[in-house]
Amino acid sequence: MNEVTAELDALVGEGKTPTGFEQIDMNFNLRMRAYIGICMPSMFAHMERRFSMMQLRRDGIAPVLFYVDFHNTNAPLAFARSLLTNHELKLRRSAGERGDRLILDSLTRIRGRRQGGGRDSLGYDPDADELVEAGSAHVLHVLTRPAAPPVERRVVAVPEALQGLREHAWTGDMPNIDSVLAVPEGYVEATGGPDCDRDDIWGLPNTDINQHVNVLEYLMGMENQTSRLLNAASLSLTAHRISRCRVLFRKPFFPGQRFILQARLFCNGDQTFVRGGFYGLDGAGQPEARPHVAASITGELVGAGA
Repeated sequence: MNEVTAELDALVGEGKTPTGFEQIDMNFNLRMRAYIGICMPSMFAHMERRFSMMQLRRDGIAPVLFYVDFHNTNAPLAFARSLLTNHELKLRRSAGERGDRLILDSLTRIRGRRQGGGRDSLGYDPDADELVEAGSAHVLHVLTRPAAPPVERRVVAVPEALQGLREHAWTGDMPNIDSVLAVPEGYVEATGGPDCDRDDIWGLPNTDINQHVNVLEYLMGMENQTSRLLNAASLSLTAHRISRCRVLFRKPFFPGQRFILQARLFCNGDQTFVRGGFYGLDGAGQPEARPHVAASITGELVGAGA
């Protein structure tokens, strides 16, 4: 049986991408906004080789992000050395009150060469040989028909393009708004949160081919909002390290829609937790009851200046 027809329990593979300016910060750690570009291209290229993602799109179906959970280590990474990724993707069916949905459930682990030249080396690092864990990404894509009327968007039957990828039942609870925004025990809200809320409007540059606002806009928005909240609480911006970012995408935004990003900072000693939501605004400028996108960022204050 050849590769095209053999049934797979999971799609398992690896990839490689060089570290660049858009991926690592001044402390040589990965930025949360870089995870999509590091993890997704090699995995979907593998999907295209094994199946046919273009046929999926030809049939009007697209894998749309539903949830991401990024973990970041504190290992500084060498510049211009390849990041190595290992991915495992399974097709799952989740049965809920609103009906079944098909999900691409993936876990990607990221490794890289440890930076050894110091911050002032400007990336020059000839002896970076030690391979270290850099981070991981748990990502859920829901199969949907983005351009179809709302009642026709749900994909229930396994598409022809994905025949041969074994279906697994989803076990346990699905991520939801409450689980993403739950403040860990022992954390106390910092001051200055409401002063950092931002209202804005989405435009065409914020979108992608799935016909709505791209995931990176929310990741960058939450990273930037975290900096505003830290500053409002008189905490060091250069000593703060983000260790985890979770985002749940409940409802897409489109160009011309106004929104407000409301977020709050909670602290437990040097540990931080930011919970936030991107809320649509009604005609009177009031936020909707539930966020379109919910997100949380976990971090810590480390080193001098904390």
